[in-house]
Amino acid sequence: MTDPYRDASGAKCPRCGEILVERPDNGLACQSGCGEWLPSGAIERMLGTTEIAKLAAPGLYFKATPLPPTRCLVCSAPLDDLYPARTSTAEPLTLGRCAAHGVWIEGHDRAQFERVFGIAIERQTVREQVAAEPILTLQTLLDRIEALEARVAELERRVD
Repeated sequence: MTDPYRDASGAKCPRCGEILVERPDNGLACQSGCGEWLPSGAIERMLGTTEIAKLAAPGLYFKATPLPPTRCLVCSAPLDDLYPARTSTAEPLTLGRCAAHGVWIEGHDRAQFERVFGIAIERQTVREQVAAEPILTLQTLLDRIEALEARVAELERRVD
């Protein structure tokens, strides 16, 4: 018999059925180590896009041992299995992807996910830094030009 006041609530691991715990980046991780769910919003913030299949290059893509059927934690649609690997010697990163809602990272592969998509993560970090920099206004540029012209005129007077 279940008691809604005593049963844990939240998204359940598609492998073992345990309640997933929230990570600081809005991901959900299985306490038993089955895997981790990254919602589309977290993927977008991390990589700048949710079209992750294109971002893992250069590398080899090959099928590993197929995943057991995995469903999206949001819409319950079957996940598309992806197996990107950076090199021929690397184990493939096993992912299940729902184009609309997120990615399931199989097992303890979060660190490998960050290695495989490291270039995309770095690019997104640079984009965020550039976006955070203040944009110079036209008046600021005109003031700087005027100050530089005054300085050039002063230096020319000293030379003469």
